[in-house]
Amino acid sequence: MKTADFAACVLICLHPEAEGGQNSSALPNVEEEQILAIARALQERGVAKLTLVCTKNSRLSVRARELRLRTLEAHDLWLRKPFLLLRLWNAHRREKTLLIQTVGEQSVDFGYRMLRMRREGSALLAHAFFLRPPPLEVCRGNKLRFAHTIFCGSTYVRRYIEKAWKTAARAEQRRRFFKRRPAPFDGNRLVLLQPGVALHAYAPAPQWKKGQHFIFGMASSLMPHSGVSVALRAMAAIWQRDDAPLWEVRMVGAGPRYAEILEEATDLGVVSRLCLLNEQHLPDILKSCHGWLALGARFDEPPETLWAGFAAHLPVICTQSALHLERLLGHDEAAILLENDNPQVLAHAMLHIMLDTEHRLDYARRGDILRDGIGYDRMSAEACRIYTVLFHRHIKKM
Repeated sequence: MKTADFAACVLICLHPEAEGGQNSSALPNVEEEQILAIARALQERGVAKLTLVCTKNSRLSVRARELRLRTLEAHDLWLRKPFLLLRLWNAHRREKTLLIQTVGEQSVDFGYRMLRMRREGSALLAHAFFLRPPPLEVCRGNKLRFAHTIFCGSTYVRRYIEKAWKTAARAEQRRRFFKRRPAPFDGNRLVLLQPGVALHAYAPAPQWKKGQHFIFGMASSLMPHSGVSVALRAMAAIWQRDDAPLWEVRMVGAGPRYAEILEEATDLGVVSRLCLLNEQHLPDILKSCHGWLALGARFDEPPETLWAGFAAHLPVICTQSALHLERLLGHDEAAILLENDNPQVLAHAMLHIMLDTEHRLDYARRGDILRDGIGYDRMSAEACRIYTVLFHRHIKKM
C-alpha cells in the first residue's frame, strides 16, 4: 500500500526529560518505538521528506539518528516552541500536502499549531495515545478536535476521550465563533490502533529439560496493580508441593514497590525462588524462560507485558483484565486465562505447565496465532492504510 500521496510528513513526539535523563514510566519508550515504526513504514511507502520532532538529547533522538531519520530537536519544550514552528513551517511551506502525526499529550499543542499555519485543506492532522488518554482538559479542549483522526491504543483510551467529548458537547452552544471551526465531537474519528512489539527481537525460547530450573518470567512487576502479590502467594503454595521441579520466577521492571515485594516474599518464605531484575532487555530475559505470567490489571500496561510471551513462543498465563482480553484479539484460547486475585488457581496453572509437557507445548503452539497481529509491521501498516483513506476523504476533495 502506498502512502506517497503526501508530499511530506512531520512526526512529533515530545517528552520532557525526568531528572538524570531517566523516566521510570514505560510510556515514553512505548510511544517512541511506535513513532519510529510509523516513520520506517512511511519511508518504505514512498514519503521522501520526513521530519521527526523530538526532545533534544532524548532516547528518541538517539534512536532516530541510528536509523538515519531527519530530526528537529527541541532544546527546551516550551521556550523554543515558536522558533521550532517557524523552522518547520519554512521547511514545508512549499509542500502541497502534509501529514502531521503527533504521539502523546505533550505533542498535541504543537501539532495543532502546525496545522493552523497551513492552508486549509492542505494538511492532515492525526494524534495518537497508545497507552494513556490525555488529561481531561486536553480531551475537552478544541485543539484535539481539529485532528482528522485520533489513534487510541485501547478501548479504555477511546471511551475516556469519547466521554470527555460528550461532556464538552453540552457546552457547545456557549462557544464563540472560531476563525477555522473545529469538527464536531465525532466519536468516529477515534480509531482503535493497538501498539505493536518488536517481534524480530524475540528468538524462540528453549524447551525445558528435566533437571533444569523451570523459569517463569513476568514484566512490569514493580508497578501498582501488577499482580505481583498474587504471584508471590501462588509461589508460596507451589513451595509446599513435593512433585514440582526446581523452579523460580524472574520479575522484570522498575517501579516503587521493590522493598515492599522483597519483604512480602521474605514473609512468605519464597525469596529464594524470586529474582527481581529491575529494567532489562526483555528479549534477553525470555531466552532462558519456560513460561510467561501476565497478572496485572492496569489500563496502561505496555504491550510487552502480555505479548512478550507470545513473541518468544512461550505458554502464557494471564488474568482476564479488560486490556488482556482486548489484546488477545479474540483468541482467548491462546492463553491460560485466570480470574483476578486468585493465587490458588494461579498455582495450579503454573504446576500444570511445569508437570505436563504436552499441555505446555500445546499452549506454546496456540499463541502462534497471535504473532501476525502484534508486531510493529501490523500497527504501522494499519496506520498507513488509515492515512490513505483520510487523504482521499479530506485532501483530494479540497
